[in-house]
Amino acid sequence: MMMNKTKEARDLYRRKGIMRREFLRNEVALSWARSQVFNVDEKMIEFDESKKVESLIIENNYEEKFPFIESVLILNDEGKILACHNENEKIAYQMISYDEKIIGTNGIGLSLRTMTPKYISGYEHYHQLFFERITFGIPIKNNDATYIVGLILSMTTKEFLEIQSELEKISEEFLANLKIVREVETNHQLSDLDTYFTGTSDAISTFKSKIAQLNTMDNNIFIHGASGTGKEIIARIIHQNSARKDQMFYSVYCDKLPTTILVNDILEQFTATLHNNDTTSYGTIYIEAIEALSLKSQEVLTRLLECKSVNSNSDRADYCNGFRFLVSSELSLDSMSEKGLISKKLLNRINVFTVEIPKLKDNRADIPVLIERRIEKYTNQFIIEGLSFSEELAGTLEAYEWPGNYRELDKVIEGIVHKARYEKVVDTTYLPKGYADKDKAAYDVKPLEITEKNEILKALSIMDHNIALTARALGIGRSTLYRKLEKYHIEY
Repeated sequence: MMMNKTKEARDLYRRKGIMRREFLRNEVALSWARSQVFNVDEKMIEFDESKKVESLIIENNYEEKFPFIESVLILNDEGKILACHNENEKIAYQMISYDEKIIGTNGIGLSLRTMTPKYISGYEHYHQLFFERITFGIPIKNNDATYIVGLILSMTTKEFLEIQSELEKISEEFLANLKIVREVETNHQLSDLDTYFTGTSDAISTFKSKIAQLNTMDNNIFIHGASGTGKEIIARIIHQNSARKDQMFYSVYCDKLPTTILVNDILEQFTATLHNNDTTSYGTIYIEAIEALSLKSQEVLTRLLECKSVNSNSDRADYCNGFRFLVSSELSLDSMSEKGLISKKLLNRINVFTVEIPKLKDNRADIPVLIERRIEKYTNQFIIEGLSFSEELAGTLEAYEWPGNYRELDKVIEGIVHKARYEKVVDTTYLPKGYADKDKAAYDVKPLEITEKNEILKALSIMDHNIALTARALGIGRSTLYRKLEKYHIEY
């Protein structure tokens, strides 16, 4: 009966956007909302036919004892599948990503997001591929690396709940006996700055020095940086080198969720934890794109920032300082204040310590070293030996403007190394289209940023420079439009 109610609730949500919360678990409702924000197609899915993963050979005789286990997947904490054992060959489980942005609500994706054991059953899934199945994911720490063991099951929810603890033990056994999984870096140290921000320029040196100062501090911090500069990486490095490193690190992305979801279900949960938990151990909350948070939501966040001593027992010598907040944006605090995107109270509480992340173009002299570091990173990851870039390829990469900053550089090098893994010397033919001059001449395609800027200018003109109407015409939020106006230096 409950499964039918869930199915009806799902169909209603897909057709009309109405959430029947009385028939849904809270985490399922939140995940459905995220799936819709990510524009996940419930019927279509992209299979990566070129994706090759290691076959997972399990010596334990689990098939006889647990015949309902269809597939076992081993994923890293980025959602990339490392190994797979399929009982059902009709579905190529190893050729899809379990990230919520790709396949929507599923137990493995929820486990990836929350780093806690999760299951999703039947019509709780967002994608039709897994209707009437259970997907179960459990994160396991192994030699300081985090992996997700995902199980795809044919059973009822009642049966699953009865043996959930047993399945967790099976998951640990799978990972303990898995020899092909290579360690992946999950904890960030101050030394990682040399990997992500290699260089000796004044901008980089000042930046590294400032991050190092945070090692002994517990301030709330504002992180300002352009898209692709690694704001979350910096937040994780700060957390990992603080006194809170053994506590949880929470990520909240304000531009990815509806405001009502954010206020009612996420921030309010943190408030309840602060007031109801009698421990003194609280982690770090990282909030990205703070300018996308409505002023009403900012009031909730301000109350959290004001919450310090939460232990009601005055006899105890220790007291809790509450969560530490790391807040980031592509916009500066002054810019957000001028545009009315941030409340004065919130501004005063995060305008204490600001970290400015330099753009890649401010570190241009060090790009050759950055490229070398990333070649080393991905040749090690793909287990490749003896691969090098030609002088022409290296020169082209060094001359490129890199509007997407460090993230763009990282993805381009990863793509080149992956495509050319059987070569010894890699030339410019492995570059993505548009990165080399000859490619630009051969393809009459304008860079996306130019097209986007022109469309914004056109919309502004048509809407008589009315920001609200322009944002609506472009199909984006007002705060997103402000970010793009600043990015492209458009006056309005």
